[in-house]
Amino acid sequence: NPATVEALLTLMPIITEQVQVSLINMVGIQSRILFEGVAIKNKFIEISIDTKNLESGVYSVQIRSNEKLMYLRFLVVK
Repeated sequence: NPATVEALLTLMPIITEQVQVSLINMVGIQSRILFEGVAIKNKFIEISIDTKNLESGVYSVQIRSNEKLMYLRFLVVK
C-alpha cells in the first residue's frame, strides 16, 4: 500500500544483533536513520516513518546488520 502521511515498518530479527535501519531517497542517498541499536531475537521492532515531508516516489529502507544488508521499497503518494 502506498504511504501518504506515515508508513509503519515492523521487523522481527531471528538473532540478537546490532542493526541500523535507514531511509534511502530516490537517488540512493541516505536521508535519515530510522533506528540504530540492538535488535533482540524474536522481539518486534516497530518503526514509524513520517512521510509528510517526502516527495511522491519510490523510497528504500536499508536494513544493515553484522550479518546482512537488505533493502525494502515503499511508495509515497501525495
